[in-house]
Amino acid sequence: KDIPAYTESCLLLQDEESRVVIKDDITFTEGRTVRRSSRQIRGENDDYFGRYYIFEDITKVKNSEEIAATALAKEIALNELKSRFISTASHEFRTPLTSILSSAELLEYYSSKWTDEKKMFHLHKIQNSVGGLAYLLSDVAFLDRAESNKTPVELKESNLYEFCDDIVEEYQLANRGNNQVEYNFRLKKDSYTFDSKLLRQIITNLIGNAIKYSPALSPVTFSVEEDGAGFLLIVSDKGMGIPSEEQEFVFEAFFRAKNTSDIEGTGLGLPIVKSGVELLGGSIRFISKENEGTTFFVRIPFLDSKHE
Repeated sequence: KDIPAYTESCLLLQDEESRVVIKDDITFTEGRTVRRSSRQIRGENDDYFGRYYIFEDITKVKNSEEIAATALAKEIALNELKSRFISTASHEFRTPLTSILSSAELLEYYSSKWTDEKKMFHLHKIQNSVGGLAYLLSDVAFLDRAESNKTPVELKESNLYEFCDDIVEEYQLANRGNNQVEYNFRLKKDSYTFDSKLLRQIITNLIGNAIKYSPALSPVTFSVEEDGAGFLLIVSDKGMGIPSEEQEFVFEAFFRAKNTSDIEGTGLGLPIVKSGVELLGGSIRFISKENEGTTFFVRIPFLDSKHE
């Protein structure tokens, strides 16, 4: 494959003054790999007699080594994923389970003495905690289905402007005005064909992260713009940003940047976004600077009901 390098090495070996000992692997364009070994032959008085060569076809060995290396890399990655899952699950499950147990025990021993209002308070705590656990399990299940290509894409023509506006309004109400979400819709028409479940996953996770990792009253911008044969979702914040040395890992399941340790989270939001984007045939990128903010760009191609 690398003719110049091979030619140069051959010229070096033909020089009587060159006592270089060589052992290298030569790769051919058709896929074979040949291991070459060579050294000089010299007599008792250091007289030069020439060189000997050994050429060995190691294609099968090389392929086996590559397969083994790939399998090892996958095993290491899987073990790291399991470790992160156990760490995240033990933390994220402990708090709601403790809350459920505490409220259940209090209801068991004191409900006869409590007012209906106090009983309802603890029942709502249990319901909210169960809802949080169910949401976490749902996220894990979504990622598993996406990676196994078992998530169907269900396309339907709907009003995209109103769809996005409803999501923004939900966040405004839930956030009680602590972080205003500025919504800009710049497409030529309102109705498009899209998968509402996948698109909701994408938008809610991006806006939710932007709010979560931004200080109170810091603005968040959500824009929908034309982008050639598709539309562009842009979510921008002025929050804590992602450390540059950790940006390559943000789409890995259960990964959380070092500057988010004091903020609740599972590390599943961005992997879910990426999986949803890929299912729709789109792409995602971002720019971020620590302590200055982050902007995500999601490109979704215009689709029709025949998309697979």
